[in-house]
Amino acid sequence: MIDEGGYYLDDGTKVDEKSIPVPTLCKSCIKNGKEVVACNITRMDQMEEIQKGELFCCFAYEPNDPAIDKEALLRKMEEYTALNG
Repeated sequence: MIDEGGYYLDDGTKVDEKSIPVPTLCKSCIKNGKEVVACNITRMDQMEEIQKGELFCCFAYEPNDPAIDKEALLRKMEEYTALNG
């Protein structure tokens, strides 16, 4: 068997990179498009939650706009994971 590379779910199902959703939070992150593998793995881990419209949590988030209150967003993520973790 030849290793094709790419992304796989825990059950071995191959995931098309184009099918991985990009949440709104990612679009305001300085790492979006630069740390592709790390970002895709974080997104894949939460694909079901993203598709359900639940809060996407990424503790590596770095806003690309200084007007964004990063600390408030991180607190919201922490509260959400504490309640839904």
